[in-house]
Amino acid sequence: MRQLFNKYIKENLLLKLTSANGVGVLIRMFVGFLSSKAIAIFVGPEGFAIVGYMRNVMNVLQRLPLFGANNGIIRYVAEHKFDPKELRKVVSTMFFLGMGGTLIISLVMFFGASFWNRLIFGERDFTYIFTVVAVVLPFFTLNALMVHFFNGLSRYRKYLLINVVGAVIAALLTIVLSWQMGVDGALLAFVIAPAVILIFTLLLLGEDGHHFKAISRKYFSKEVVSKMGGYSLMAIVSLISVNVVDILIKNLLQDALGLDEVGYWEAMKRLSNYYLMFVTSLLTLYVLPKLAKDQSNTNFRTVVFGFYKTVMPFFAIGLLLVYLTKYYIVVITLSKDFLQVQELFLWQLIGDFIKVAALAMSYQFQAKGMVKMFVVTELLSVLIIYLSSIYLIDRFGLEGVTLAHAVSYLCYFFVMLLIFRKALFFGESPSS
Repeated sequence: MRQLFNKYIKENLLLKLTSANGVGVLIRMFVGFLSSKAIAIFVGPEGFAIVGYMRNVMNVLQRLPLFGANNGIIRYVAEHKFDPKELRKVVSTMFFLGMGGTLIISLVMFFGASFWNRLIFGERDFTYIFTVVAVVLPFFTLNALMVHFFNGLSRYRKYLLINVVGAVIAALLTIVLSWQMGVDGALLAFVIAPAVILIFTLLLLGEDGHHFKAISRKYFSKEVVSKMGGYSLMAIVSLISVNVVDILIKNLLQDALGLDEVGYWEAMKRLSNYYLMFVTSLLTLYVLPKLAKDQSNTNFRTVVFGFYKTVMPFFAIGLLLVYLTKYYIVVITLSKDFLQVQELFLWQLIGDFIKVAALAMSYQFQAKGMVKMFVVTELLSVLIIYLSSIYLIDRFGLEGVTLAHAVSYLCYFFVMLLIFRKALFFGESPSS
């Protein structure tokens, strides 16, 4: 047993859990819990549901102006960080693409604010929120571009600081505005926080500021646009399909059971996101770079099975502890008004475990640029969760939505096994 434990300790993946990134994740989790607590206390389950709808909208709007090419920006900045000319092309191209996309989306949001309000919130009037979004969207885009730029240049300390300070700023805004203004305050905090964070990001520019001062139309490159195409398509398909289906499922829940039940599900998803931060950060910081650096089947098998043997047992133990302490988690991080959330834990946790196991394989799509395969499997996944939600919510009520979550990722896992079976077990590559 001791030898096995020592072997795990020596593994690079686990060492990352105690790295600066691990500390950053812990801080973000803590302030995230504070935000959730504030929303739970000041606006209740119904307010939680309304904020959840806005979260889906903002998930799309914050990434759409850069055409979802976050990973593409990081990759090509990293690739050309020692080539000033090529780096200027990447930064300038993405700046003008981002600002152009932002302008179009801002105009659509501003002049169509009442339409978007009716589409998302129905008879509840939060039209002004969409107007505010239209005004602050350029700040979101500029901040996102700079954050991805820092990541690509391996300015991990700056990247970590922005994420941690950003989480703290968002939490403070959520607590104060929810306390003072209720649901409206929670929505405003969620909308304006990324724009406020831009101020801190600009202060961190330092010596890297000259890269942005050199932005010019003459460096706009069609070649860069072409290279970003695959990343954009994969990200946009995932971004839009996941959030649209999420809203449709919320509407199913609201029509069948009520808005409070939507709030319970949204609360469960937020709790899920907090404990998933550790594992998804490993996938992003370790698994994806390893797969991208060496695309051989031998490396793919080594990385995936190494992740399963090293991380998944600890993840399973962590999920078991979460399940056993679910009452205290709900009461401490939310409130007793959310005790019904307890019935969602079992299938949510099972689904999350299967999800992580499937994602470890699916990152090969990005590493090898398997765009068509990624798009098909992503659309299949959201279709399964939507159709299964229709049936299972009707049959099992609120618990049906997390059961659908587990069913969809079980199907997704087996699809990944089917696609990568030859690469994992027989040393052959699937066609893209």
